[in-house]
Amino acid sequence: MGQSIEVFEPGHTNAIAATATALSRALPLDGPPEGNCVFYNDGPNLVFVAMGAASMLATLPAVSTNVGNAGNSTPVAIGTSIPLSRKKGDTHWSAICPAGLTSSVYCTVGKGI
Repeated sequence: MGQSIEVFEPGHTNAIAATATALSRALPLDGPPEGNCVFYNDGPNLVFVAMGAASMLATLPAVSTNVGNAGNSTPVAIGTSIPLSRKKGDTHWSAICPAGLTSSVYCTVGKGI
């Protein structure tokens, strides 16, 4: 028997013009407190996103051979969407680009995947 997949039911979308300085926004209000968020990177550069409390800011991963030296964020390639699970207490999202780069990033809250 296959696993049932619930189609993503989108709510509202907001955006961040990501730069090398992390920016944070409240998640759109119409989503469930524990659901999913789909992040879309409209480009033109790689972006990293994270969700958390109001004071949380995305950080870039550190390039290192040591395990554990990493940022708190997930990369989103140019022109792609990725769903991330929203945990209870996640009220904000944040985006950051590597130094000298910018990118337009969109966050849509909703139910399903």
